[in-house]
Amino acid sequence: MPKILTSRWAAAFILCVAILVADQWTKLWAVEVLKGEEAWVFLGGIFRMQFAYNPGGFLGLGGNLSSEMRTALFIGLNGVGLLALAILPCVKRLSLLNFFACWLIFAGGIGNQIDRIRLENGHVIDFLNIGWGSLRSGIFNIADMAITAGALILLVAAIMAPAPRKSPATSEEPQAIIPDHTEPTPAN
Repeated sequence: MPKILTSRWAAAFILCVAILVADQWTKLWAVEVLKGEEAWVFLGGIFRMQFAYNPGGFLGLGGNLSSEMRTALFIGLNGVGLLALAILPCVKRLSLLNFFACWLIFAGGIGNQIDRIRLENGHVIDFLNIGWGSLRSGIFNIADMAITAGALILLVAAIMAPAPRKSPATSEEPQAIIPDHTEPTPAN
């Protein structure tokens, strides 16, 4: 296996482990320190640390679904998506940027999946919040930051990707006819 491939996969593994450790450790810290407390406010309210159990997905979407539906959606369907995301770099050669973007999303997804499986009612622990005045983000965690960063990288990479070139056989432009320069054979 070429060295670039092995170093790419090793770096992806280290990235995933680092995100998972940081995510799970900070969630345990949030349970021990922030749970039941008032929000910690920093930088004049721009940054807050506030404990919350999130029963839904991104920004709490789906949090009002029944427990069975949330389990099917956020554990079952999410698990299938994470499996597909883990297989994609194995079957398709991705640019280095897209490769690491996929692994950011994968690591974040696994971090939240761990919460959904181990916590009652499939909740995720969130504790970070940013904003200005009444304009605030939802409460999120390290895993959400990895997912968002990966998604933004994929979006920017897709926008900045060069347009695919048309091959001459599929081009809509008329093809030039190249004259045959062979000498005619005299008829006997």
